[in-house]
Amino acid sequence: MSFSDLERVSVADGKITRLSYQSGELCVWIVDWQGNAVTVRFQNAELFVARSPENEDLSHVMMTDTIPAHIAHDLDNSESHTLVDFISAWDDRELIRVVASNVVVDITHKPTT
Repeated sequence: MSFSDLERVSVADGKITRLSYQSGELCVWIVDWQGNAVTVRFQNAELFVARSPENEDLSHVMMTDTIPAHIAHDLDNSESHTLVDFISAWDDRELIRVVASNVVVDITHKPTT
């Protein structure tokens, strides 16, 4: 999936369960409101800020290709990066902010009985 595909993933009422960063890749694990597991892997993550996101309720994800100047000046090529914010359901604050050039989204659907 691409950044545009990430916009189509429903995170409303989901929870961030885990966050991991290793060798330039930021992984965010989410369980959506139906119990499906969503793994978002930001490859080539240039910057991220997290504000105690674990077990916080999510509202939505916001994305823009317009990188603020105070961030863009540290990037080799800001035109190839996307800014992604995971927004809290309760106070509209950014739980995680990521600047990356690629994203992979994996969804594991909860088995139905």
